Order: sequence, then C-alpha cells, then structure tokens
Amino acid sequence: MFAGAALIALGVAQLLSAGHSQAAAPTKVAWWNEAQQVPAPAPTIPSPPTSPEGGITVTNAPNGPAALGAVYYPVDDITGATLQLSSATPIEIPSGDGLLGCLVQTPGWQAGGNQRWDTKPAIDPLCTPGTLDATGMIVTFKLTSAFRDSDGAVDVAVVPTGQVPFTVNFDAPGASSLQVVAAPSTASDDMPTNAAVADFTPGEIVNGTTLFPDESQFAFAVPPPAPTAAPPEQALGGFPGNTPAVKAIEHPRKERIAVVLIVVGLLLCLWRLAGATVRAPRLLGSLGAREVAEVAEPAVAGIGRFARTRTSRPRRIS
Repeated sequence: MFAGAALIALGVAQLLSAGHSQAAAPTKVAWWNEAQQVPAPAPTIPSPPTSPEGGITVTNAPNGPAALGAVYYPVDDITGATLQLSSATPIEIPSGDGLLGCLVQTPGWQAGGNQRWDTKPAIDPLCTPGTLDATGMIVTFKLTSAFRDSDGAVDVAVVPTGQVPFTVNFDAPGASSLQVVAAPSTASDDMPTNAAVADFTPGEIVNGTTLFPDESQFAFAVPPPAPTAAPPEQALGGFPGNTPAVKAIEHPRKERIAVVLIVVGLLLCLWRLAGATVRAPRLLGSLGAREVAEVAEPAVAGIGRFARTRTSRPRRIS
C-alpha cells in the first residue's frame, strides 16, 4: 500500500515538473563597464568593491546605461522561461527608472566582469521589463521563446533604463535562477503538461529602441522600423477619394468668377477716381488771404463820374 502511494506521488511530481523545469547552470555570465575603455592609453579601471564575484553590476547614468550585464543558458526548445536575479543588498530603483531583459543578438561574447565597453554584444530591441518582488531583493524577467539567440540558448542582457542614476549588484546566477517551460514535443502530449504550459504568462514585451533614442550612448543592432506613410484617405481625415489632386480641381469655375469680379471692381474704382475733380489745396493764414486778393474781381475806385477801374494796387502813403 505504501509502495503504491509512493509511486502515485512520484508520478504526480513528474507530471507537475513536465511543464516547468529547471535549466542547467549558465555557461556565461558577464558585465561591461562604460568607464572601462580601450587599455591604451586609458588605464584599467578596477571593479567596484560592491560588485560580487561572478555576478552582474548594472549602472544607470543620466545619459543612458553606464554598465550592463548578460547571462547565457543553453536550453532545448521552450515555450517560455522565468529569469530571477537576486541581490545580497536591497535593490533601490528610482521612480520612473527600471531594468530590462533584452535579447542578445550576437551570442559570441566572453564571460567575465568589468569588461571593456567596446566589447559588449549587440542587443536586440526585443525586451521585457523586470519586476521587483516584495522583499526588494529579487528581480524577475518573464521571457518568451523569442528570447533564444541564434545558438538556441536563452541569451539575455540586463539593461538599466531611466534618467536618474542608480546601481544594482546581482549575485552570481545559478541553475535555479532560470525556470523554463518546455515546448510540447507532439500534439498528443498529456493534459497536465499542456496545462502547465498554458499556466505560464509571459511578461510585457517592449521595443527597446524607444527607450534608447541616443545611439551614441547605447546603439541597438537593429534600427527602429521606419514609419510607414499613411494612405491619402487617412492623411486627409479618412474620407475615401478626398485626395489633394481632387481638392485642387474641386471648384475651379467659381474661383475664376470671383477673381474676375474682383478685377472689375478694382477697375471701376480706378476709373471713378480718375474722373473726379480735384480741388486745389486751400492755403492758410496770410497766404490764403493773399491768394483771395489776387483772384478777386478788379476793384473800382472813385464815385460817380469819377469812378474808374483800378488796374494796380494803390500807392502807399509814405
């Protein structure tokens, strides 16, 4: 009886572990330091004292990542995986900042810490955000099968994001750090295995290029897709057939009539102004009085038979 119960328990454990299984230990762990440039003529920068042996140090700066890491897990065909990285000290990430797990596009990188910045691998825009647990000591990345590189391994880079500086020191990851969901081998797999696979919920997938627009600080291997031009009906409000060419010839007759009427009105105004009598300017003061005297009727001097027309101004009495 006890032997039968033990066999049943063993079978249930195998069924439960058929969907979720533990991967082997990572074969490569590394991180790269922006301060570590080409050895000549720059000196070698030592690792920070807080960086754990065999672990990963991630640093964010106002202008982008200043240190990033990567892990490499050889796996078989999977449906998804969960990567958990832990720290011996509480992880403090400023509000608005965060950590991304991004696919490494060039898997031929070397293991080791505090490596030169120019030796970091190319990183794909395919990323998933990390989630900090309630203890503040573990960051979890939900991965899909798309996070396998060209070698078929789970090859993930840990990249900081945001504009506020912060540093996170992760301990050396082990075999228990990655839990994988094996892909069904055939369509007739057992129901418990399929249920375990269906129970896995991958994390949100984001496009890393939108978070790192400055390629001089952190250049992704794959450039962001070029924006596609909107069709004419969308660019003009979504009305079919309302293209710029149609709008240009929509009412040509009315426009021409309006232009002709405006020109005729201007011509009539000019003709009216040209035929109007222009009055001479009226002078003011003594100039005005002189002019009136000059154009007035000739004065008559004398009375009766002595009257005569004055042809000149009277002489002054000295």
